[in-house]
Amino acid sequence: MALNPIVFTERVVRSFLRYQLTAYPFADERLHAQMRRLLSLDQTRQSPLLKGPYISLSRPFRRGAAVEALVREEVFHTHLRQRIPAGITLNRPGFSGDSFT
Repeated sequence: MALNPIVFTERVVRSFLRYQLTAYPFADERLHAQMRRLLSLDQTRQSPLLKGPYISLSRPFRRGAAVEALVREEVFHTHLRQRIPAGITLNRPGFSGDSFT
């Protein structure tokens, strides 16, 4: 099933707004009504924060040392062999030839 970015964004925003309304209750009914109005989905749609296009500029993570190598170097305890899947590698500066730069 394909991900519809518009529907997904609406769901995330709706959940966030619902959280905001429940996390910060006001005793003053006028303030609560104002917060509900400002945090309504229709009002939020006008915000420049929700307008696309959306792009991601993140780069992939650099592969690091394998778990087995970290166990050999005594960075990890031997029991971690059973706890961490074999395909997982960790970037650990200062070990396995990595530098701090």
